[in-house]
Amino acid sequence: MDEKEKIQAILNRDSQYDGVFWYGVKSTGIVCKPSCSAKIPLLKNIELFDNVEDALKNLFKLIYIR
Repeated sequence: MDEKEKIQAILNRDSQYDGVFWYGVKSTGIVCKPSCSAKIPLLKNIELFDNVEDALKNLFKLIYIR
């Protein structure tokens, strides 16, 4: 899966991608699943990860938002 497909999944809040990849939001320091209901961040603030552990190692914090 390429970056463009992942970004599209985030923009669509597509739950089919949950668990497939995660993204960190540089401006807030949180990590989200693709279907996260929080405000969609600016693209320049998104960092993509293949798993949540890598995001946490990069100092992003996991919070749960429905």
